[in-house]
Amino acid sequence: MSLPLNFFKFFEPARFFEARPAIAMSTVYFLIAAFGLVIVVGFIIKIFQKAKKREHFFDKLLKMYFSCLVAMGLIGLVLVWFRYERAIVLSGRPMLLLWLVGLFTWLAYILKYQFKVVPKALQEAEKKKIFNQYLPKKR
Repeated sequence: MSLPLNFFKFFEPARFFEARPAIAMSTVYFLIAAFGLVIVVGFIIKIFQKAKKREHFFDKLLKMYFSCLVAMGLIGLVLVWFRYERAIVLSGRPMLLLWLVGLFTWLAYILKYQFKVVPKALQEAEKKKIFNQYLPKKR
């Protein structure tokens, strides 16, 4: 079984900039499943976040991933609906490419937070914990 999307034909200029691209129902089902999976992964992250109490910066990181995945999944489903309805500009292939650029930009921002800010926050929390162990306790 082959994928309904042919990525080599996707980027041919004549096909890429069509005002009303042809649409196969197998492509619609594939895109709905892909964007639905993105939303489901977002909600799994939310459940994982609620399951256990963590440091503030870990909760913020999981919240960032949840927001990204659910928002981009919903935007993707709206784009599939435009494609199904054959809206002239909004159903075009450049919109899916724009969605992909938006997703990678958002994920780059989250990964920067994850690999730059979180380790520094962990170090600060450890220093604060060591410092606080020498302070007198409240009675």
